[in-house]
Amino acid sequence: GQVESTYRPLYWIGLNDLAVENNFVWSNGQPLTVDYWYTGEPNDDLSNEDCVELYYSAWNDIPCSNLNYYICEISKDSPFIIDTSDGPIDEGPCYSGNGDKYRGTANTTVSGYDCQRWDQQRPHLHVYDAESYPEAGLEENYCRNPDGADRPWCYTTDPNVRWEYCDVQSCDGDTPTVSPVPGYDIRLVGGTSFGRVEVFYNGQWGTVCDDNFMKEDADVVCRELGFQAALQFYPDAYFEPGDGPIWLDEVGCVGTESSLQYCPNSGWGVHNCGHNEDVGVSCLESKGGENKAAEEE
Repeated sequence: GQVESTYRPLYWIGLNDLAVENNFVWSNGQPLTVDYWYTGEPNDDLSNEDCVELYYSAWNDIPCSNLNYYICEISKDSPFIIDTSDGPIDEGPCYSGNGDKYRGTANTTVSGYDCQRWDQQRPHLHVYDAESYPEAGLEENYCRNPDGADRPWCYTTDPNVRWEYCDVQSCDGDTPTVSPVPGYDIRLVGGTSFGRVEVFYNGQWGTVCDDNFMKEDADVVCRELGFQAALQFYPDAYFEPGDGPIWLDEVGCVGTESSLQYCPNSGWGVHNCGHNEDVGVSCLESKGGENKAAEEE
């Protein structure tokens, strides 16, 4: 969760050398079998740089007391052993239950991303490999569920989308599906990488209410607009109140969605907000090319 508002998107990854200097281990005691250090790291410049942060896409050791950054839990990296010794293995085109025993060959996500191989650490670092989780069926880049999630998932080959649930059907036929909203679009009003969030629906631009809006929601907005991630979100009409309809309220993104339109919400145009609650975001680094930010007239 967020510790203090900041413009540096830094994350702890659960790696440290608190017990023995320069002997880095994971927080669950497992030894380090892969690494992805920045050049020159770890360097222990201050003689107490015992904890490791993820800075963009590489590792850096810093003091464990450094708490003025975003410190987030990456649930997909929390070791969780799945027991597949009981119950049948699903080798067909669908999965049963939560898919922990799915052993099919689906390898794309619900948004169409290709899955990253489980034995690779790029573009996303993780702890799930066949050696550490021999019962989880972590082969090739096939969709699996090694951590007890709702259904099979995978890390994606897109550096800006860490993981998504997979495009594989439940054998019970109850896999949720979400269709694109006709004519939907999204923009920022205020600047090139920051501003009030507005969405286009039913032929008209409208705003998004700040109720329950969190960093995960802001990340989805920024990635959809072509940026790497969100730096921060701003409630209470920080970028000036909008006008027109308030299209979305109670947005509840997981953080992996490819578009804000796919996030749970109270329903299009259903809200209990005023424009004094219009939410805004600031985004980190464009991936290149144009984005949809709009200067306010």
